[in-house]
Amino acid sequence: MTRFFQWTAGILFAGAILAGCGGAEGGPVDNGNGENNNLREHEVEVAPVERRDFERTFRGTGSLIPKEEASVRALAGGTLDVVNVDIGDTVSEGDVLFRTRQVDAENSVRQAEAGLKSAEARLAQLRAWSRDEEIDSARARVRQARTRHQRASDERERMRVLFERGSVSPSEWEEAQAAADAAESELEAVQAQLNIAERGPTAEEIAVAETEVERAEAGLAQARQALEDTEVRAPYDGVITGRYAKAGDFINRGQDVVRISALEVLEAEMHIPERFAGIMETGLAVNVRLDTHDLTREGTVVAVNQAIDRQTRTFEIKVHVPNEDLSIKAGAFGVGEFVLPAQRDVLGVPHEAVIEREGEHYVWVADNGEARRVYVRLGERAEDFVHIREGLEEGQQVVVRGFGALAEGDDLVIAARD
Repeated sequence: MTRFFQWTAGILFAGAILAGCGGAEGGPVDNGNGENNNLREHEVEVAPVERRDFERTFRGTGSLIPKEEASVRALAGGTLDVVNVDIGDTVSEGDVLFRTRQVDAENSVRQAEAGLKSAEARLAQLRAWSRDEEIDSARARVRQARTRHQRASDERERMRVLFERGSVSPSEWEEAQAAADAAESELEAVQAQLNIAERGPTAEEIAVAETEVERAEAGLAQARQALEDTEVRAPYDGVITGRYAKAGDFINRGQDVVRISALEVLEAEMHIPERFAGIMETGLAVNVRLDTHDLTREGTVVAVNQAIDRQTRTFEIKVHVPNEDLSIKAGAFGVGEFVLPAQRDVLGVPHEAVIEREGEHYVWVADNGEARRVYVRLGERAEDFVHIREGLEEGQQVVVRGFGALAEGDDLVIAARD
């Protein structure tokens, strides 16, 4: 009787152990995803590797900045007479933005104009030389100077004789000598003028006069430019996005006064993964979403950097986004969705078949009833499928459920998919 009870207890104990371990006949197992799917051990669901079409899209992000933006600086130092704009104002190319004091510049222009007129008159006189009139006048002056020189010479000789006799003082004798020398110098000067009058102005003299005219013209141009620089105009159509001074402030040449931005076209700089380098080109359409403005605009790729950043493995592109209505504020954050040419008739598997571990991707393949691990290189995703660039062939069966406890070479039981 005792043996019977011991034998019965042993059978019940063994059955309890089998039940607790989940036997091969229907015990639940975990598929590796944390779900109890009521599959038997090594019982899996599979799906074929088949050809599909994949629409290729990806996203890039960047802040939208004005295509053209500049700090407008003072071209001339001085007191600001007027600042015509404030932040938010729309301006057109050529509009006067601000003006500095003009009085000094206007005076410089008038002085330069007078200097030019004088130089032009001198040149005109030389070019229109009146020979007969000038010669007659010069000859008359020479005759008068010669007469004075003769008188002074005679007086000097008379005073010399008297000085030698002791009849005049040394100072009187020196005075007579000085008068004779002065008369001689005068005669030489008027004689030179007569010579010039007789021969007319030389080419060198006319060239010097022409140079003076050119110098005066340059001085006038410089003065007029300085006057023009007191008014600073908008370099292009845009919006004032900064103002740093007001009327009455003293500013230096080169100091920032306002900032102007052309907002009709904004530009986003985005960094794109290296794998798209071969297909990214200018002219590609981009849908740019601006959540802060609750709108989407179609942009265009206008520049592609041909160099890839070795640290981030990305390359930079520029996307132009239209903003004719000025509804997008400069600096807004945008998300660009790129639609690339579709990949047609390429291999794909359900995305749940792909396992990622330590940066690598692999799938379990049912190979003649055995489990085999195959590493793959992925492409695009479309709905519930992923493009397989390398690693699989069409028609192979990949495990999509129940692979959590698999090991290389395990025997598989293929279950029907729901």
